[in-house]
Amino acid sequence: MRFYIATALLALGPTLGAACSRYAFCHCTNNDGSINDAATKASCPDVVADYMNVDGTFECAADSAAAGLGGVFQFFINNCRMREVCNSNGAPGDSNCHAKA
Repeated sequence: MRFYIATALLALGPTLGAACSRYAFCHCTNNDGSINDAATKASCPDVVADYMNVDGTFECAADSAAAGLGGVFQFFINNCRMREVCNSNGAPGDSNCHAKA
């Protein structure tokens, strides 16, 4: 029985503490959850993303780079890093991200 509990905890361990993930799109928010476009625009270069209109909302969209013969390397936005950058650019709320990698 102890073996099964230990195995389950080891298997679930990485997911239990993982609050940060990678996403294709993010924007900055204020404390009330409203979008902060100015902070979003200022934050995009710091997270290697393009500032663009996605379905009527301005967001940082993950960028990509050429990686050899016909290859493309996709950058993704870390939501924890995005939150830090948004806060430093004047958005007191959280980062709002979607399209998880």
